Amino acid sequence: MSEYQYYEFQAIDKRLSDNDKQEIKKLSSRVQPTNTTASFFYHHGDFRHDPYKVLLNYFDAMLYIANWGTHQLMFRFPKGAIPAHIMAQYEFGETVVWTQEKEFCVLNISFDEINNEGMWIEGEGILSEIISVRDEILTGDYRALYLAWLISADYEADRYDIEDDDFEPEDDELAQIIEPPVPNGLQSLSPALKNFTEFFGLSKDLVSTSAEKSNPLEKLSENLEQYLYKLSDDEKLAFLKRVLAQETRLDIALTNRLKAFAGENQSVGATIGGRSILELLNRAEEIKKQQLAEKKRKDARAHQKKMEQLAPQKESLWARAEALIAQRNVAGYDEAIPILQDLQALATYQNDSSAFNEKIAVIKKTYPTLKGLLDRLKRANL
Repeated sequence: MSEYQYYEFQAIDKRLSDNDKQEIKKLSSRVQPTNTTASFFYHHGDFRHDPYKVLLNYFDAMLYIANWGTHQLMFRFPKGAIPAHIMAQYEFGETVVWTQEKEFCVLNISFDEINNEGMWIEGEGILSEIISVRDEILTGDYRALYLAWLISADYEADRYDIEDDDFEPEDDELAQIIEPPVPNGLQSLSPALKNFTEFFGLSKDLVSTSAEKSNPLEKLSENLEQYLYKLSDDEKLAFLKRVLAQETRLDIALTNRLKAFAGENQSVGATIGGRSILELLNRAEEIKKQQLAEKKRKDARAHQKKMEQLAPQKESLWARAEALIAQRNVAGYDEAIPILQDLQALATYQNDSSAFNEKIAVIKKTYPTLKGLLDRLKRANL
């Protein structure tokens, strides 16, 4: 299998200038930047520049994916846009890292070996499905940061065999990995957050486990304009000056300020965490088993209902299947096979498989030269 690497950059707060695009073209002879994007893919070779510096100089988001398992997402924010204590709470080792630059802060989420289950991957279009997560973070919705922490903790746990009988969590590092505050709203993720978790391979069971300690998402005020009068004259003037200075995403800064007047936190709220990743993983396994058991019960009820509906039709179904086979054509065989499969399931349900097998044997003996029919019976295990 050939190599595949894909890099995509997007500018959000400010469009690329003509000079920016000319500089970006120097990065690769094949890149064709638009006013907001640039992408690079390789089947051989590599990107010969530092993606972090490219992001820092021109863009607000970057996604990188490689077919050997590396998945990376970076967001650039205006410096000071994310509180320092929030960065510290959700940072994790070398996989979720914040860096401070002169004008910006950068969130780097990177994993070297996300399991692709042997499937070929394509990166085109993924960043556009995740990009709005950046705005969510800017508006104080830190669910993505918690989920990034959770992905990291799960990734760390993969290094341990927690099903080993000799595993002692109280003596292990996993028991020391304690979750940060759990944001509200984990029960109902936005489409972008769902795409975010899928990109990094976070299991739905682990998200469901985390959501057990997450309160419902707070409803934001719909008429924030009514709080504009609470801005002092000095603060209004300061905002106007920032408008003249063409400060990016000033709308978010103003919205967050008005939310404070409305009595809402700038974040979606959070509950004290405190669970270890070992506890979360064990609970996720319980949830998975419960869901599988419920699915099994549901499937059994559906199967029983179907068999009860088929039972009175048994003779007519046999007659229909035999008539279709007697047509000696592909269309008839294709229609007959599902009917025979239903009759096989009914025979098993009624503990009458021997009678069913005898009838199938008669069909095969009656039409020994119909290869199309016999092949289909074989493939259907009839």
